[in-house]
Amino acid sequence: MQYLTRHLFELKNKFILNSQIKMKQFTIDNSQKLDDLIKENEDKKVILLFTGTKKSDGKSWCPDCVVADPVIESVVKEILDSDMVFATVFVGDLPSWKSSDNAFRKHPTFSINCVPTLINVKMNMRLEEGGCADKTLVKKLFDGTLEKGLTTKAGTCVDGVCRLR
Repeated sequence: MQYLTRHLFELKNKFILNSQIKMKQFTIDNSQKLDDLIKENEDKKVILLFTGTKKSDGKSWCPDCVVADPVIESVVKEILDSDMVFATVFVGDLPSWKSSDNAFRKHPTFSINCVPTLINVKMNMRLEEGGCADKTLVKKLFDGTLEKGLTTKAGTCVDGVCRLR
């Protein structure tokens, strides 16, 4: 009987955890879709990850993005906030990212200069490069406790590709 009670308790807790609503997630590959997402979710907490487009092997051409991706993914999995929206914004392949005409570099609101870049839109918080691989900083950006306007430059950008030091 004790086993059955414990087993039912575990199943109930598992069901409750699995039924909790998590944030909505989107993938964006052009600036119009980005603008539409921002407009459609202006009443929500929007977090944007600007990252290098993935190659055929499933990894980004950007080495810092490859390092930061699992950190950011782990934070996203922990968030149970139905009022939060997370969008992965692919900035293009390396040649299109290096172009001064890249739509995300020229975006009137975000003006992305390096990848990865995480932005908390409502709180006007930005985390760049190596800062995106620091789980503590990423969590602070998501919950809005990162110092306002903070940009971390833990790497160096060469030819439009940011690399960790």
